[in-house]
Amino acid sequence: TAVFAVTKEQTILVLRCYRHAIGEVTLTMPGGMVEESELPLEGIKREFLEETGYKAKDWKSLGTFVGNSTRGCGTYHLFFASGAHQIQEPDSGDLEDLELLLWTSTEVEAAIDSGQVKSLGVMTVLLLGLRCLK
Repeated sequence: TAVFAVTKEQTILVLRCYRHAIGEVTLTMPGGMVEESELPLEGIKREFLEETGYKAKDWKSLGTFVGNSTRGCGTYHLFFASGAHQIQEPDSGDLEDLELLLWTSTEVEAAIDSGQVKSLGVMTVLLLGLRCLK
């Protein structure tokens, strides 16, 4: 699961972190695995709070996608959330060192244009989320 979240002030929550698989710092979006007992929306709300310390007022699905249709593996549940506001400090409880960025849509578009987004999944969430702002 992943979420494109927007605060009341219309800033977008983006995360920056090192990804060992590609050997560099890149942008990512709040999200993670859905636990066995969770629905996708419950899972993304939990991950969003853990990774950012934020909750959001309104949620809508951006769709469910297969990560690799050739191999049939990995289902991605993508969401748009608005009215995000901080209620606690982030606590992802794992080894990820995440830097929370609060960016305008112009800053997100500039990051896309400058190649700061390395993951197809992250790019998908960003582009679908930016469409919701228009």
